[in-house]
Amino acid sequence: MEEKDFITLKNGALEIILCRPGTFYRGTRFDWCGVFRSIAFQGRELSGLWFEGNDPLCHDNVCGCSEEYAPVWIDGTHCVKVGVGILEAPKASYDHFKLYKIADSGGFALESGSSENGGAVCLTFRHTLDGFYEYEKTVGISPDNTFFIEHRLRWDYPEAAATNSYNHNFFTFGRDCVDARRKISLGSVPQGHWREDSVNGYICGSELRFERQMQPGEKCFIGDLVLPDGKGKPYGFSVADSDLSVDVRSDAPMDHAVFWSNHRVACLEPYVDIPLNPGQTGVFSIRYGVSQN
Repeated sequence: MEEKDFITLKNGALEIILCRPGTFYRGTRFDWCGVFRSIAFQGRELSGLWFEGNDPLCHDNVCGCSEEYAPVWIDGTHCVKVGVGILEAPKASYDHFKLYKIADSGGFALESGSSENGGAVCLTFRHTLDGFYEYEKTVGISPDNTFFIEHRLRWDYPEAAATNSYNHNFFTFGRDCVDARRKISLGSVPQGHWREDSVNGYICGSELRFERQMQPGEKCFIGDLVLPDGKGKPYGFSVADSDLSVDVRSDAPMDHAVFWSNHRVACLEPYVDIPLNPGQTGVFSIRYGVSQN
């Protein structure tokens, strides 16, 4: 990668490096708008590389707060992926881990500047897919050790549809391995089922914890995590490691979440349902407050 492929935002103690669309990541799983390369707080890495090598076409060659939208099918062999474009992909056997041909990538644009909302510095990504949608994502840093992601999606296709979005929240905390210092606090007791090959992870009250250090090749997974008393409410949780904590708050309700961990990252992935009605615009945002204990 070249220096021109990245854009740095800095405000106070937080620094975020973002990737220009179609550079660091060119896969067909994740949204190309607002791909993070790193997040640092007071010079300490909160989020960085969690995988070996660097293949832009690999489905998970992304860092930080990476987002994916579910495909919207327009016929049996083509789907719309928000932030990517129209894919040539068979509906009957679609697999988001696979790389598909992009039939129409639409047009991307960037705009940097300052926000009137509390002195934030921002970068706005726009992706237009003519006849289907106009999508806008703004990543910004406020001077109060908070960064945010704001979404705006107008659906221009004449037929109503639906998608969902989740954020992978790849936080590494500068560590080589996830261990007992890592915890995810949910605010209420979750329900869900561990996949049979899961090791090490456990639920302790309202927290997801680890008994020991995760080893290379080990994984934990819950695919149906829900908060029974939080249904239909804006979601929130925190991720902490030793003296650093990231508090995550969204104005969108969480339908369910996936929890996934390997030896480098432990990720809570909240899913948000997004109706797509012709001519209508949907908005939602996520805010991340960083603190040191």
